[in-house]
Amino acid sequence: MKKVISIALALCLCLVCFVGCGEKTYDGWEFVTTGEVLYQVDKTWKARSASTSKSNDETMDYYVDQFLSFGVQYIPLKNLSKMNKTDHSKAEKCWFDVYIKDDPTFEKLSEYEVDGKKAYHCKRNSPIRPGTAEYYGIDTPKGYVIFYANYSDIVDTNIIKENFTKLLDSVKIVKEKPQPKPKVEKRGEYKGWKTEQVAEFTFKVPQEWENNPNAILDARSYEIGDKEDNLSVSIGLQEPEYENKEQFLEAQQKKYGDKIEILADAEIAGETACHFNWHTFYREEVTIDVYLLDSPSGVVRIQSRYPADLSENPLKDEFEKMLKSFEIEK
Repeated sequence: MKKVISIALALCLCLVCFVGCGEKTYDGWEFVTTGEVLYQVDKTWKARSASTSKSNDETMDYYVDQFLSFGVQYIPLKNLSKMNKTDHSKAEKCWFDVYIKDDPTFEKLSEYEVDGKKAYHCKRNSPIRPGTAEYYGIDTPKGYVIFYANYSDIVDTNIIKENFTKLLDSVKIVKEKPQPKPKVEKRGEYKGWKTEQVAEFTFKVPQEWENNPNAILDARSYEIGDKEDNLSVSIGLQEPEYENKEQFLEAQQKKYGDKIEILADAEIAGETACHFNWHTFYREEVTIDVYLLDSPSGVVRIQSRYPADLSENPLKDEFEKMLKSFEIEK
């Protein structure tokens, strides 16, 4: 299975967690993504999304304990000013000027290399607990990323440095894989739908569904309706460390416990798909309807997200029709 995974597919995405790796995994750590960056975090850290419906920024916090936490904030290009869209150094200056540099405790520190880029580095008094907040910032092809740590003065600085360095050294900026222009059906059941591809699977989606501009590598991610609707459909490869869909599902169950609801297997493209619901938080409490398939390139995850307070997925008809359209290249 693994030998067909090209270098270009060594990194991949999940809307909520389509990720991948071709790098060494630290013992007890795992790969995750935020925006355009892939990085590792300790599996014991408690992850929480700090993204809000008022902003398209993606923010993840990772709590070690009550005295120490790490975080990653991704600011997409469309959230930057017109000037910043053409000069990312101004984005850096703007973000730190607005949010950090006016703090009287601000202190600029030496730069640090993150995936070949010199990261802006500074610290100030922590805004969330007595102690220190430390920041690193790098530009990405479609935005800007800030890595940060908030820690109390009682925390061993060696522990902070060791963990922060591991996180930063694991960072990879992932680049979008070019997609061929989709074919649009002109007749039949799927008239007005276009054909897309992820790994060895082709499938059809409504022509008006636009791939998220931040979707990267072998994945398709469609945010549907207004942002407040919180509806999406996404398809993408999972980490190549998983040999099959059963192994991936087992890992999800261990990580999320009773937030995973196992459902009956389904048939997609003539293959048996594992099926489960994942109850989690993304801007609000949501339900994610997930199917897992094996392919020569690895485990493919197909999912639809919708607010948990709805009795049924508003995208149910389109999602099921899309699933029926799946075909696999033999």
